[in-house]
Amino acid sequence: MPLYSYKVRDKSGKVLKGQMAALDGRDLRKKLDDKNYFIVDFTEKKAKRDLLSLELFPSSKKVTYKDMSVFGWQLFTMLDAGLTLINSLKIIEGQAKNELLKSALNDVWHRVEEGASFSQSLGEHPKVFPELFIQMVSAGEVGGVLDEMLRRLAVYYERQDEILSKIKSALTYP
Repeated sequence: MPLYSYKVRDKSGKVLKGQMAALDGRDLRKKLDDKNYFIVDFTEKKAKRDLLSLELFPSSKKVTYKDMSVFGWQLFTMLDAGLTLINSLKIIEGQAKNELLKSALNDVWHRVEEGASFSQSLGEHPKVFPELFIQMVSAGEVGGVLDEMLRRLAVYYERQDEILSKIKSALTYP
């Protein structure tokens, strides 16, 4: 629930300042009206991100090509070794460093365990898994070659990461 800072006048005209949690601006107005206050001004306080968390989880906002490549290689290796998809996803989730990927994988393996297809479960997280990844996994499921598709995706994202790295390097060089 968002926190709001407000400035109000009471019945005697005295200005009061304070903070209150409310669902939205309308809810805040109702709460203050119930206390017989005349609202002068209010603003929603934005949550400040902890500086320490920014340093600890720099990649938690976005899943990178490297993250996707590592995920693809890990999943390919585990499936190729004979582990089940659900067990593989659980293991990878436990090892994932990217918080966004970790939470998505948690949801994906739960959905797969409940009976959804792997590609459908990935499709529920379009900000984490690119459309190409989802479609290739879907094709692998239909064709019975999921492990081979994961290997190809891992190679693809590995190359994308290398290209991006070279571009950054070229742009940095004077």
